Amino acid sequence: MNLVMGGFFEGFYWESGALEFLAKQEENLTLYTSSVGSLRGLFYSMYGVNFFGRLKDFINKKNNPIKDIINSFELYNNLYAQTTALIRLGRGKMSLYDPEALKAFLKSYFGKDTLESLTEEINFEVFELKSKKIINLDKKTSIVDMLMMELAFPPYYPYYEYSNGCFIPSSFLSLIPQNFPDNSIIISFDAALEYPFPKNTVEILLKVSYSRSLKNYQILTENFTKIEPKKAPTSYFDMAVFFDGQNQVKEWWMSV
Repeated sequence: MNLVMGGFFEGFYWESGALEFLAKQEENLTLYTSSVGSLRGLFYSMYGVNFFGRLKDFINKKNNPIKDIINSFELYNNLYAQTTALIRLGRGKMSLYDPEALKAFLKSYFGKDTLESLTEEINFEVFELKSKKIINLDKKTSIVDMLMMELAFPPYYPYYEYSNGCFIPSSFLSLIPQNFPDNSIIISFDAALEYPFPKNTVEILLKVSYSRSLKNYQILTENFTKIEPKKAPTSYFDMAVFFDGQNQVKEWWMSV
């Protein structure tokens, strides 16, 4: 089975539940990933069907900057967080968080391991800003460099400079990676998100960015099988959402 995953942190639990269910049913999964889907796919490749517990342990490690990113994903509904974001960016910062702190943490966890060390078939896709090209990362790429590219989504982190290029995750443009086989199954939590009518500058930027990515996603996936939440939950980061992802994919699985 070819499985496509992208998205951002809102779908962290739901898409993990969906992946765990499919991993228990299918012996041969090939993953096509971008952004947070790459982080999820990485841990699946490292630890198999029980990846989610290890992934949660990783997120909750002391000094892991990703914890702060997850907390900030209430940005749309938090006026204080929006004001702080505007102040930071207005003072000339390229991002809300320090990429060097993230890189130092990732190096302490993954060391010098490369994508060649992974046991499952997994593809990591990024977008290079200078050439405007979609790129599938070479297996010789280090895990640290891969994650720095895949987590470089504005305004949280700036583009990542690597090998004379400037990289962001391709799913920033379309919610999911853009190159995958015709018989792929697509899992997307982000496609079901609903943002209210924007009331200020930050909300306008968030709404426009999401609307653009959603439109590209709809065009890209028009003739594919898609598994999306029937209704996006109000809370993203709890086990009830994880099991909802499992149950919805199970419902699809039993129907085919």
